[in-house]
Amino acid sequence: MTGYQPLTRNTKQAWEELLANIQPLLDDEQQQSLRECTTETLEALLNIETRDIDKKEIVEEILDIKLSEEYFRNLLVISKKITDFATPEDHDEVMDITDGQIISVEFDDEQNESNKRTGMGSTVVDDDLSDSESEQGNQIRGNQGDNEQEVSSDYIDAKQIDAHWIQREMGPLTSDEDAFVTQNRATTVFELLSSDKTDDTLEMELLELFEYEKTDFIKKCLTNRWKLSWCTKLDRLKGNEAATEELKRQLAQQPYGEQILLELSTEIKKGDAEASAFRAQMRANQKASNRNVDKTKTLLDIQELQFENEGHTMSNKQCKVPGATRVSFKGYDEVHVPASVPHKGSEEDLIPISKLPKWCQPAFEGMKRLNTIQSACCTHALSSPKNMLLCAPTGAGKTNVAVLTILQAFSEAVDYDEDEGGTIDPDILSDIKAVYVAPMKALVQEVVTNLGNRLSAFNVKVSELTGDSNMTSSEIRSSQLIVTTPEKWDIVTRKAGEKTYLDGVKLLIFDEIHLLHDSRGPVLEAIIARMLRSNPDRIRLVGLSATLPNYEDVATTLAVPKEGLLHFNSSYRPIPLEQQYIGIMEKKPMKRRAVMNDIVYKKVMEDASKQHQVMVFTHSRKDTAATAKMLKDRALENGELSNILKDSSTTRDILEQIARDTIKDPQLKELIPFGFGIHHAGLSRTDRSAVEKLFDKKHLRVLVSTATLAWGVNLPAHTVIIKGTQIYNPEKGKWTELSSLDVMQMIGRAGRPQYDKQGVGIIVTGHTELPFYLSLLNQQLPIESQFVTKLADQLNAEIVMGNVLTIDEGVDWLRYTYLYARMRRNPTLYGVSAEEAEEDPDLFQRRADLIHTAASILEKSSLVKYDRRSETFTSTDLGRVASHYYLTSGTVQRFNEGLRPTMHDLDVYRLFSMADEFKHISVRDEEKAELQKLLIRVPIPVKENVDNPLAKVNVLLQAYISSLKLDGFALTADMIYVTQSAGRVLRAMFETVLRRGWANLAQILLTICIQVERRVWLSHSPLRQFGGDVPLQIIQSLERKNFSWERYNDLGLDDVSKLINNRELGKKVFHCIHMIPRLDLKADIKPLTRSMVRVSLAITADFKFHPKYHGVAETFLIMVLDPDEEQILHVEPFVLARDHVSEEHIVYFYLPILDPMPPQYFIKAVSERWLWSEATLPVSFRKLILPEKGFPSTELKDLRPIEVASSSIPKKYHFFLRRS
Repeated sequence: MTGYQPLTRNTKQAWEELLANIQPLLDDEQQQSLRECTTETLEALLNIETRDIDKKEIVEEILDIKLSEEYFRNLLVISKKITDFATPEDHDEVMDITDGQIISVEFDDEQNESNKRTGMGSTVVDDDLSDSESEQGNQIRGNQGDNEQEVSSDYIDAKQIDAHWIQREMGPLTSDEDAFVTQNRATTVFELLSSDKTDDTLEMELLELFEYEKTDFIKKCLTNRWKLSWCTKLDRLKGNEAATEELKRQLAQQPYGEQILLELSTEIKKGDAEASAFRAQMRANQKASNRNVDKTKTLLDIQELQFENEGHTMSNKQCKVPGATRVSFKGYDEVHVPASVPHKGSEEDLIPISKLPKWCQPAFEGMKRLNTIQSACCTHALSSPKNMLLCAPTGAGKTNVAVLTILQAFSEAVDYDEDEGGTIDPDILSDIKAVYVAPMKALVQEVVTNLGNRLSAFNVKVSELTGDSNMTSSEIRSSQLIVTTPEKWDIVTRKAGEKTYLDGVKLLIFDEIHLLHDSRGPVLEAIIARMLRSNPDRIRLVGLSATLPNYEDVATTLAVPKEGLLHFNSSYRPIPLEQQYIGIMEKKPMKRRAVMNDIVYKKVMEDASKQHQVMVFTHSRKDTAATAKMLKDRALENGELSNILKDSSTTRDILEQIARDTIKDPQLKELIPFGFGIHHAGLSRTDRSAVEKLFDKKHLRVLVSTATLAWGVNLPAHTVIIKGTQIYNPEKGKWTELSSLDVMQMIGRAGRPQYDKQGVGIIVTGHTELPFYLSLLNQQLPIESQFVTKLADQLNAEIVMGNVLTIDEGVDWLRYTYLYARMRRNPTLYGVSAEEAEEDPDLFQRRADLIHTAASILEKSSLVKYDRRSETFTSTDLGRVASHYYLTSGTVQRFNEGLRPTMHDLDVYRLFSMADEFKHISVRDEEKAELQKLLIRVPIPVKENVDNPLAKVNVLLQAYISSLKLDGFALTADMIYVTQSAGRVLRAMFETVLRRGWANLAQILLTICIQVERRVWLSHSPLRQFGGDVPLQIIQSLERKNFSWERYNDLGLDDVSKLINNRELGKKVFHCIHMIPRLDLKADIKPLTRSMVRVSLAITADFKFHPKYHGVAETFLIMVLDPDEEQILHVEPFVLARDHVSEEHIVYFYLPILDPMPPQYFIKAVSERWLWSEATLPVSFRKLILPEKGFPSTELKDLRPIEVASSSIPKKYHFFLRRS
């Protein structure tokens, strides 16, 4: 990373303090931009030739903001603590942070711009807009080739490394230590080097291990990390030839393995012909070894087969856009793509709504006829049950086609008659289900509202199923249309026990199926394959997509017949779209930001002066207000505000009145009178609604918004500008490009059907990204499969469900994926050689290798048992947990190894932080000051220091429970990501422990699960679980009183009122106290044998059931613990339904009786959703009378059998003869 790098611990702390002070002044800039900007600021502050007053002006120019004198003085004081500053121009090497030691880190020169400029303001026609940098997008991570490291002082010959090399090298460095301590530290070093930690994390942990000393040794270990790890393992296996050969085979499969084995096996120098021959032989031996071990199956490198850029992958080499022109300006290029000539169809081809079956017409109330695309799709959508794929531009009316397919599914419930045209039988309809899979929660809610209204005439119940709105089994059964997200439907279909009420699904609609190209694409592929394999004829699959270049591959995956494939190009867009792509070439962050602001202002004013409405999309809440304020200030400064505000005095009066009387947000209140608005999820619902109405009524000319407006609200504008295409992705822990789905959704808002003949879409991005976005929006970007990235986890889900139990079944399963369609279409892109594809056109061998590799990964993580001889799979408890809770194999493996029955809260939070889901979360320098403050405030101690990512994940989860406010944009995004994953990760840990029967840890984990869901600590009052219904000041006053929760149940209404000193709120608090779920337990024990008893447990609810707080049912866990309350002997769920709260419930179960007979067991009923909701019943066995010990069986005499023919009685003879 460019920018200043401190050399000592003191300057490092000062640098972090300076970053933390400058970060709030910038609008959510990337970390690299922040560091570069801070370095530039530091250079100005430390310039001894400049006066302080001039320094202030320079810094304000760099930061593009006015600073108070106090704030500037603070920056000046901090800068003087940095004594080792040198500008990047002073040297070519960047120094890494050590304690007085310097490690030189080489960086490559920046890549030169490949595009030649034509001169300022010149225009060229450019039909071939390919860019040499675009080839970076379509590369798959491949072999590293034969590149060798140069021999340096840190180089270690592999033949010199034995089992004791690390300990031997550490000897002189730790001569003052005890030999036992040195040996333990050497073992720790070896374990760290052999771990899967990143190099950055490993370096930090080694520095901590040696207390920031011995940096030369650490550097040598890092340089030779894998060589030390593998050579040490090999030397430890000396004498065991079979194990050594197996380990060498595993080493050969690693990217670096060839080089290590070369060093171990030959003395030749690099570059010799003999070395090349040795490498070739190694590759041949590796393949032969793989095939010998696993018959004809080869272990593949899954990482090598993945697309490095995932959803940003470009497999097209060029992007040719007819009619496109490129215009070059200072600092940026513009590419203009004219709007398509609109398709002119005949009105005679349009189907009037009156021509549809009479029973269908209420779904299209208010419409006179279907449009061109809907009319072309109508026959197949409404009259055929066969699969279908519709590719059409945004805004072409695909939702109406979806409605036609839904009506086709419900047509089975129609009773046709000549007069009425048909009526729906509600009894038959209740057994039919359709599922609509939408990519985003916001879109799910929009579809539920839309289709709920349109299908209300048919008494169709439309239900939302997302992470925010779970449905019970009975609710799913009673719904006819379920609208959900891909991930939620994947989870629902994974659970085998829920298949019974999914049998009625007749239709599955995939909206925005081009999501296949995104990182979430593997989920869609898994669902499609599952549905096609299990119910190929019973469920109709319908795909809705934007226009794609390789739509035939998508149709093949969906098993769409020829007549069901309907493709319409961009000329069918209701409002033709003019496209502008602006690529910024400026490298310095603040100059790049200034250029971007100049471009946005210029484009806004160009369209606003023509009385057009403009929508600007930014990617953070903070930037919406900053951008809108920039536009307003510049318009005032340049005297161009008349382009924004209508001349009509009515509009001005309305804006001023709304700002004065309705708007609460101070930034929005300041902007609205000038004709500018902002919109993001941080605004109140009232403010957002007011802005939407003002823009819809054309009172607001310019609206600056986050992407939430693109998904959640149908609010088009003439011109849409996407300001920057990089967003912070907490899952990756870095800034990444916008997803294809987001870009298409935002640009889809351009053009208002009622008012515009043409819309304008403008994307402002980096220059190197121009080819990708040009390809994306001009049907030049093939949709690729990302399925390999999730292959192991999806295979585990199929194994758990019982759908794939052998290699052959796995090979067949892959045949239904989009991966298979694309591998056949473009084998070399997916790592299949041309020869292999020619010899095996169905790619049977490649599919078998993929399944074998994925199964081996799962076996290593203990998620499945893989019998290589019979080529069969068996799921394990860990595999079922991973599948049901949507966890990666790495996370479950880590939990399996890390969980211990004696763990406490501190250990649980630490293990949670180690989940693979958070492996990309890193600690940025500018966050350390804020994280350090949080570490002090959170209640559970954190072992790691603030530099460790584990500490960051841990403290963010605790900060979320404590409702602590965070300042940093990226830090807030990280917390949201951690907490979104926390529920399922912790529940998976809880279920794992529950299956192992560890009582204490199970109760700790369940408590933590509920704390995260409720955002309440055990030290808080239980009344916090009712949200804001009980005033916070009342709760805080109760928490300050030394009054235990157990005593609250005994208080009457008057007692509670006196306790809180508020008669009016006393009744509310009293009712809430008695709404915390409690159960009364009574048990009857009956012995069946001397080792088994039957328990009859009577359960009665002892609380007030309220639907607002308890929903339709409350779930409890019935657990039976041993006398020491350490082991769980029995566990089962108990569901208390709202309609049966007042009844007594009897639960029967059987328990083993240990010998000698224990004095008692404990039965506990614990709520799965509420804290302080637990009932315990001791069950004594002191008076239990067990059955007498049975007499031994009669001894069998050793008698010789009598022949049947020797019987003297004929009847007996015939009897035995018949028996024989």
